[in-house]
Amino acid sequence: MASKVIFFNPDSVIGELADWEIQEGSNPNVTRQRAQELKANGDELQSVQYGAQVAYSMNYKGKKVTGDALVIPAPGSIKNGKHVDSVEVSYTQTDFPALAVAAHAHAALDGTPEGHDECRVYTPGVVLPPRAIGVPSTLKDTDGETVFTCPEGVGMRSLTYLLAINHIDEMDGEGGHLAGQNHDGTETITLDFTGEVDIADLGIGDSWLLPDTEGKTRTNTGAHTTSVTLTRHIGFDTEATPVGAEN
Repeated sequence: MASKVIFFNPDSVIGELADWEIQEGSNPNVTRQRAQELKANGDELQSVQYGAQVAYSMNYKGKKVTGDALVIPAPGSIKNGKHVDSVEVSYTQTDFPALAVAAHAHAALDGTPEGHDECRVYTPGVVLPPRAIGVPSTLKDTDGETVFTCPEGVGMRSLTYLLAINHIDEMDGEGGHLAGQNHDGTETITLDFTGEVDIADLGIGDSWLLPDTEGKTRTNTGAHTTSVTLTRHIGFDTEATPVGAEN
């Protein structure tokens, strides 16, 4: 494509998402690895590039404001030849829900994507409610278990849900891409409250680990706040069964 100035044309390279409107992306970023040989005097003699890869990042806002749940891509799934690496949904007090997706594809040295082989898929295990603006005061798992509930007398400031996986790529004998696979999916929920919150009052579900971090902020210019982060590790396939998570 010839070089030119383009306006107002974000691109969802993983395809259209029914519940989400693209705001920014796909922001392709090509990286290449490089093998180098030095002369006896320490200066470069020659080099070869290999292992080209294209990383994508896309930001969306929710366009579905009613119904049971927002549908988000599953990490590990292949969409239009792109491997979905992670998904993050965030809620704030004054805006629509936001979705951030990271993806990648392997490429020829000129940056032309070559697609990705099939990998293990990690299905989100949390029901993310649609809404216009604002922060949910409770969440449930896809099996109906309560994840948390905001205690009475305090308010929600923000909520972020992240599902990320570990992705491993192996090279062929000439430095190209041979195969890839995923392991150890991790769901992370970050909760911010207006007010001081006792963890025991949140009713955290049994499949979630107690907070990795739990912090309180106290100031002379505003309300005190509390921040809590919950995690659990899930297995692959469509059921996304929690693995080894105990309170």
